[in-house]
Formats: sequence, structure tokens, C-alpha cells
Amino acid sequence: MDLRAFAYLPSRLPFVSVTDGTLTPMATGYLRYPDVHGDLVVFTADDDVWLVPVTGGRASRLTNDHVMVRNPRFSPNGTKIAWTSYLGQRPEVFVIDLATGDQRRLTWLGAARSFVVGWQDDEHVVFSSPHQTNDVGLAWLYTVSLDGHVERLGYGPGMDLAVSSDGAVAVVTPNSGDCSRWKRYRGGTAAQIWLRPAGAEKFLRLLREGNDNHDGRILIVTIADGAIREIGKSLEGEANWLAWSPDSRYVVWRSPMA
Repeated sequence: MDLRAFAYLPSRLPFVSVTDGTLTPMATGYLRYPDVHGDLVVFTADDDVWLVPVTGGRASRLTNDHVMVRNPRFSPNGTKIAWTSYLGQRPEVFVIDLATGDQRRLTWLGAARSFVVGWQDDEHVVFSSPHQTNDVGLAWLYTVSLDGHVERLGYGPGMDLAVSSDGAVAVVTPNSGDCSRWKRYRGGTAAQIWLRPAGAEKFLRLLREGNDNHDGRILIVTIADGAIREIGKSLEGEANWLAWSPDSRYVVWRSPMA
């Protein structure tokens, strides 16, 4: 990632490219949850998952289920896409092989809330779910293999995860609602971002010292000195996503909107 990110905007400008603080419209229409791999962008629209070249052009519909979907994510090698689908009335993890078009359901958990976070590797999808708790707001991070084996990760409760190439970990602890509903909430159940540098044993807490009024902005933190800077702003957004730069020097995320 060359300090670029993608944000969601409402109305007629849903996808924007953010480079050096400049927002450049990429498409029109009600498109959501973009993910980029190489020269391809996957997104959701019209209750299905779509694929389009990053340069634009005609989008291809990957699913034809016409049910609520969210969070499509490319595998690290770009050959598969995982997403959350409500095809069975409850949110479950699905995956598609781009080479063959083979689509499979990987989980059968029946949780009220569950969504794909990303991939641990080319064979394991990371997702967040409260299916083993009695509190729908207390989600944990899990992996599910391509043959359907589910395993809880050892990071504690969480709703988002990013692992760098050198092993550094960033986790967002769970909140009772979607990140876009945090607004300016600063109470005891506010989600927090935790960072464990490569080789370290303990997590460090970011931003939760009362001076984190960065609502709606796209932020980068430099791991070496903890410096935070803005590279853009999302007027309205859905996800408080995390991402590492390829050299593990930065973590990027979109803070809760005002």
C-alpha cells in the first residue's frame, strides 16, 4: 500500500481514491465495501458481489443471490474472495474461486452478527462472530478453513484484525454496534485499537487517552514514533477497517465519524 486507501461516501460518490489527502471520485452508484487486489476491485451493490478493473469499465456480477452481502475480501494471492452473505437468513461466510466460479458456504453458525474481516493466509478466512457467547455485542475473532474448520484466534474479543508481514498485530476490540454508529461516544464500551509490535508480548492501546477527536478521518500512525497524521476524510462511513503498509511501518484506519 503506497499510503493510499479507499473510503465509502454516500449518494453519488461512493468510492474515492485517497492520495496525499486528495479525494478523487472513482465511480457512481450505490457501491459499498470495496477491496482491492492488483488491478481488480471487489465491491457490493444490488445485494450481490461484483468485480471490476481498478481502472473502471464494465463490472461483473460474481453472485446472483439478491440477498444482503458485505465485506468481500480478496485472498492474499488474489485467487479467491470471501464475503458475508445472508443467503440462509443469518450472516455466514462464503467463498468463491475466481478461476472456476465455484462458490461455497464455509460456516453454519447461526449467529445474529457475523462478518468477514479478511484472510489469515490463502487457506483461512478471518471473521468476527459472537456465536460462542451469550452477548451479541461480544464478538471474537475466528478463522475458518476452506474445508469449514472453525478455530478461535488468541487475540481476545475483536471485530477487526490486521497482521503485518513481519508479524505485528493490530486489533479493534468489539463494540455493541457497527463502527459507523460510534459517533463521539467515549463511554466504557467504546471500541479500541490495540497494537502488538512484531516480537512483543503485550498489546499497546492507541488513541484512547481522551485526545482522539479524529472523527471520520482516514489516519496513519507511524509505528516507530507513534505519530498520527491524516491523509483524508470520509464524510460518512461504514467500517473502521485496519490495514498495514507492506513494509510494516504504518497502520491505516478510518476513525469513527462525527
